[in-house]
Amino acid sequence: MNSCKILISGYYGFENFGDDAILYSILNEIKKIFPQSDITVISNNPDLIKKEYNTNSIYRFDFKKIVKYLSSSDIFISGGGSLLQDITSLNSLCYYLTLIWLAKNFKNKIYIFAQGIGPIKTFVGKVLLTKILKKADLITVRDKQSKEYLNKLKIKSILTSDPVWNIDKNSEILRQAAKPNKKVGVQLREWDSLSERDLENLCSGLKALLEEDNYISDLVLLSLQDSKDLKILQKFKKLVNNDIPELNVKIINDASIDNAFDIINSLDYFIAMRFHAVLAAMKLNVPVLPVVYDPKVKSISEEAGIPYIEIGFISEKDLKRKLKSLAERQDKYIGKIYHYAKEKQDEAKQNFVLLEQMLVKKD
Repeated sequence: MNSCKILISGYYGFENFGDDAILYSILNEIKKIFPQSDITVISNNPDLIKKEYNTNSIYRFDFKKIVKYLSSSDIFISGGGSLLQDITSLNSLCYYLTLIWLAKNFKNKIYIFAQGIGPIKTFVGKVLLTKILKKADLITVRDKQSKEYLNKLKIKSILTSDPVWNIDKNSEILRQAAKPNKKVGVQLREWDSLSERDLENLCSGLKALLEEDNYISDLVLLSLQDSKDLKILQKFKKLVNNDIPELNVKIINDASIDNAFDIINSLDYFIAMRFHAVLAAMKLNVPVLPVVYDPKVKSISEEAGIPYIEIGFISEKDLKRKLKSLAERQDKYIGKIYHYAKEKQDEAKQNFVLLEQMLVKKD
């Protein structure tokens, strides 16, 4: 196979664990399967991407350079993640659609890669999405809702799963259900619906677990995007320090992909908001209680068949009951999640099988 030039676009260079893990997976797999490929990543921080991933990168709003690279690229990959939605803003959707449109005009093969499509709330967004996605050569989506949405728009897609499932990380820790003291992790992010009352109830639930069952020895507050997570975790730490002074609490931030996986793997239980925090815990067989703030978090929880709590409805009683349920049914939980994660990993591999087929057709 001749050398192939690949340009990758996504929410990269924002030091967000989920999107960084997606890029980590994509680059590792492409370099493994197609070591001769010439890869460039469009990102918010080219210097960081070059340093962290040892790959070329150009700034996301340097359209002069983007056009230059598109003019000589063979394949344009858009994804993964939730790029094609207008909840963040219509401008964000238009940005990613513009890149796809430009790539097609420069005769690139277009691969919409393992994306979660939508929600699309605006009429303009829906029209643009429909028109431009029909130009794509291949679309894979990471969830059933995205496929159903594209089906309604009469756009063909293939259901796979998130590429982070394909990262080669497995749990090596034997978790002991009978162990009285547990290391519990909490990952929160700023969100309009996450109220002061939610934080107080979360703190009260942890306190009840400690006082009634001597259940927690350490509390790890994990930031997976400092710009969105750190402030709310610092606020939560103050609540815990004031209300549960005997509990050992620490915040961990600025973690690399490998470090974040290691930290999650060290936990006995994990309470997490972010989609990829929940996914990573499942992949590592760490019992996780998702905090639903977004449909994608609810979707992965329901698909895996695990309990969850929702922001706006967090109660001390519910938190304690569901976290204890994870402990008491740990063997059953881990067995169920192990098989679910294996199935998702197999689905994620399809993203790269399809990419290989695209490259073979190019030659």
